[in-house]
Amino acid sequence: MVGILVATAILAGLVVGSFLNVVAYRTPLEQSVVSPPSACPHCGHRIRPWDNVPVVSWLLLRGRCRDCGEKISIRYPIVETGTAATFGATAWFIGEQWILIPYLWFAAVTIVLVLTDLDHHRIPNRILYPSTVLGLLLLVGGAFADRAAENLPRALAGGVAYLVLLFIIALVARGGFGMGD
Repeated sequence: MVGILVATAILAGLVVGSFLNVVAYRTPLEQSVVSPPSACPHCGHRIRPWDNVPVVSWLLLRGRCRDCGEKISIRYPIVETGTAATFGATAWFIGEQWILIPYLWFAAVTIVLVLTDLDHHRIPNRILYPSTVLGLLLLVGGAFADRAAENLPRALAGGVAYLVLLFIIALVARGGFGMGD
């Protein structure tokens, strides 16, 4: 059964990775992540649904836009493949437990934050704050679903200690380290 779980996680990772590219690109520009549909960054033509299959379409089109022939960044299939590998490895390591869902959530958010930080040298609070709250709720829910609620006080203490550390670093860094970092 773990094999099916890992395969499902890999396929989900490919699809999620494609969406993470959109989130990482559009969020810092304050654009919607759902509308308009994806388009070629060079000619602006909308990407057809059959040309938007993670990794496969990029390979079949040899990394080029179907309409204008300009190169499409290799970053797209790298992020999709990396997300698939991360999801697959996480599923293999965690196994069939409810706690897998928050771990996949945190992996996806981390990928978006890393990409955004690489591109813009900042971590948007509009991603960080809601993602942290949702992730914590998922962790608590997963802990209860897996009957591991006895670990919550230690996890809460660790989380508080981590936040205190980040706050101290932010105070010492004086502007070089924001609350989104």
